[in-house]
Amino acid sequence: MNTRLGIALTGFAAVFALLALTPAGASFVPNEGGGPAGYAMAEVVHRDVGGELVSSHTVHNRLVDGGESAIIRGTFVAPLAADDKPTLLCISDRLHSSIVGDIESALTARFSPFSTFAPALNTCIMADIDTNTSGVAIMNATFAGGTNLLTGQTINSVLVCDTSHPSTTLQTCATAGSIFASVEIPPETIMTGDTVDIAYVFDLTSDTY
Repeated sequence: MNTRLGIALTGFAAVFALLALTPAGASFVPNEGGGPAGYAMAEVVHRDVGGELVSSHTVHNRLVDGGESAIIRGTFVAPLAADDKPTLLCISDRLHSSIVGDIESALTARFSPFSTFAPALNTCIMADIDTNTSGVAIMNATFAGGTNLLTGQTINSVLVCDTSHPSTTLQTCATAGSIFASVEIPPETIMTGDTVDIAYVFDLTSDTY
């Protein structure tokens, strides 16, 4: 297991990762040229109620065991069912340091926000997934203070999740399905009307010579 926060996915591992993100009907063929090389990251842009920029961060992700399992199953066993593909972006106030045990093997519920973060609110959003750029898959979602979390609460992590849970409620990643990847971000305290635009990017473009 690779435990680095900044993951560089190379070779087949990179291709498998993109296949796990690609929605049904889409396809991906690596560019010819140099060997495949790629990375995954979250871009987080926080704006206040007036639309003014508060902060912007780019942070590399941490692929967990569930994400690796989805990649392997979807590549070597059978195509992933729609519910098993990572299609949700979720937010949480959990820090990686607060999760007991190994991050990569931790149960999805351990990434769930504390009860004061967003009681009865949906912390997960079905992402718009863009695969129109060759070698790149981007998941986009916009979260709002007072809608997806209570005012004054702090986002500490972004989760990429599937919808494999039978109930598939969007209150948390655990109530919707299973976690694919986690990104711990610099803390963002959100007030009512603030927005947080999140883009989760898989970029597998190859070097050309």
